[in-house]
Amino acid sequence: MIIVIKTILFDLGNVLLPLDVEKTYNAFEALSAKSTLHKELPLFHSWEKGELSPDKFCAEIGNHLKYQAHNNTIKAAWNSMLLPFPGEYLRLLKKLNTKYRLVLISNINHIHELAIKEMMGPFIYRQFLKQFSGIYYSHHDGMRKPDEEFFNHAIRESSLVPEETLFIDDTEANIICATKLGFQTWHFNPQTDDLLGLENHIKKKHNNND
Repeated sequence: MIIVIKTILFDLGNVLLPLDVEKTYNAFEALSAKSTLHKELPLFHSWEKGELSPDKFCAEIGNHLKYQAHNNTIKAAWNSMLLPFPGEYLRLLKKLNTKYRLVLISNINHIHELAIKEMMGPFIYRQFLKQFSGIYYSHHDGMRKPDEEFFNHAIRESSLVPEETLFIDDTEANIICATKLGFQTWHFNPQTDDLLGLENHIKKKHNNND
């Protein structure tokens, strides 16, 4: 049975937008963060689902710093991981948009969304968003990957056919969940994989299905 990929479901961070999480770790260490901060997964998950305001998030982070820091300082440290958006990726998306339907699903948070918009500039950011027929941001939708409900939300809202959709993500847990739901997947490694080779990757998948 030949399965043709008609839709590409993109993750944002570490796929379309390069990240260096170590820079945020280092920035918080410079603010004398306690070791307890690394154990606050429930806090970060709630933050990604939009359950905290930016001020509340900064206050919670502040509880794990040895010395008091201004909210703007905490936000700057949090945004340290964001690297410049490659212009060639926008050109890639525009090219792909002539052949596939593109959808975006991300565990993005409020502070990063604003920072990315500012970093890209309003014109490029609008051009970027314009390439997607559906955009699902965890902090807007109150759900996050790898929870099945977030994928199912995107499936319903964008009428996705998982078997005809290639999901690209750098996190193994998200890939496992998407595979379980029937998606074609690419477990993207930002250190070794080249997103500009996406069409060749799709061709290989098609050939393997022949």
